[in-house]
Amino acid sequence: MNKNFASYSSYYLLTKYLVENYDKNFVLKLFQNKKQAREFLITELYNKVKGKYAINQFGENL
Repeated sequence: MNKNFASYSSYYLLTKYLVENYDKNFVLKLFQNKKQAREFLITELYNKVKGKYAINQFGENL
């Protein structure tokens, strides 16, 4: 599998979860600070997405 595709798949699922579960104002405020946004995406959001969509190491849904 193409590693870039795996990354895009994971980012898609992160974005999908963010849009479905957080309101517009939260997202806009979050991305005003790149460091804060990155930390949130890597820690809290990734774990929630991984649990909901069962992302494997290649970024595919199981």
